[in-house]
Amino acid sequence: MHKTYWKGGKIQPIRAEIVGNSQAMAAGVTVQGKAPVLSLCRQLIAIGHDPQTPLEAYRGKVLCLRVRSIGEGAKLRVKEDGLGTKFALYDDPRQRLKRQTPMPPFVESAENDDEVA
Repeated sequence: MHKTYWKGGKIQPIRAEIVGNSQAMAAGVTVQGKAPVLSLCRQLIAIGHDPQTPLEAYRGKVLCLRVRSIGEGAKLRVKEDGLGTKFALYDDPRQRLKRQTPMPPFVESAENDDEVA
C-alpha cells in the first residue's frame, strides 16, 4: 500500500491535475468521465494507494478541489436531477452482481442414485 508521510505524522496528499471538464491525472493514472476526480479516487485505491490518503486537485497552479480521503471520494458519484447537482453514493455494477442472491447448489434427485443393471 502506498503511503507517504509528512513531518508530524500526516499523510501527504496525492496531487492531481484536472484537464478540461472530464479528465483527471495523478500518480501515473489518467481517467475520463463526468466526475473524473471521484473516478480517479477509485482507480488509485485499485492500484494500491491507502484509502485514507487525501487528494488535492489542481487546474494549473490553482487548487480547486480537496478530497479528505480517496476512500471517501471513491464512495461518491455526481447525481444530476431536476433539482440540481449533488453527491450520491457510488453503486459499483461489479458489487451489485456480488450482492445478488446466489443460485442454490445443484442437488441430484434420489432417482439418479439407483444403479441401472
